[in-house]
Amino acid sequence: MAAMDSLLSLQKAKGAVVEFGTYKGRSAAILANRVAPDEKFVLVDIADYLDLQAIRSINPGVDFVQCASREFRRKYPDFRSIRKKSRLVHVDTSHSYRDTYSEMRLCDELLSPEGIAVFDDFTNLNYSQIIPAIYKYIYTNRTDLCVFMVTDEKCYLCRKSHLNIYLSFVLQGIIRSMAVRGINDAMIARSGWHREYRAIYLRTKSDGETGDRYGEEIYGNFYAGP
Repeated sequence: MAAMDSLLSLQKAKGAVVEFGTYKGRSAAILANRVAPDEKFVLVDIADYLDLQAIRSINPGVDFVQCASREFRRKYPDFRSIRKKSRLVHVDTSHSYRDTYSEMRLCDELLSPEGIAVFDDFTNLNYSQIIPAIYKYIYTNRTDLCVFMVTDEKCYLCRKSHLNIYLSFVLQGIIRSMAVRGINDAMIARSGWHREYRAIYLRTKSDGETGDRYGEEIYGNFYAGP
């Protein structure tokens, strides 16, 4: 949540914020604080577990759509108004291979030029199908989506036009931003660099680790720039 909030605070342009898989609204409550009154805030789930009034006490303009993500284009009447205008799409649904692949396509439709897509449980190997679905979409479609950061919970994607901007923030500002949000033992890791994959791992330090960058004495050149 601290990482996602850090990235939301970095964004300057306004746009819709959409969450697929809201459940009881834990992450939605945090997202609600970052949505401006003139932005659309859309929560989507297959079942109504949400305390909608609690979320509306934070952001009165929230829309709740009860449907599967694959039905969202058809079920949400204002879909066109958020297409290519969503600055954040958070996905925490069934985690099946087919649904994740479909949700990648949906994110591609929804995201604005500076938009970010966030997929939950990326490194939870109980849901190992998330990883191949995301990378198959990236490497077998004509898309400009790419991964710029991963954590122990989530995968963060952006459009290639903004890749250097987000990578630079992770390299130069994410540690400080996490500390402001109460995470004082964050560090980043990047042990390789390739034009097709430049993502950075954000995590907390293991016992005995010092510094903010994993293996800097070995991999220091990979931290020199985005």
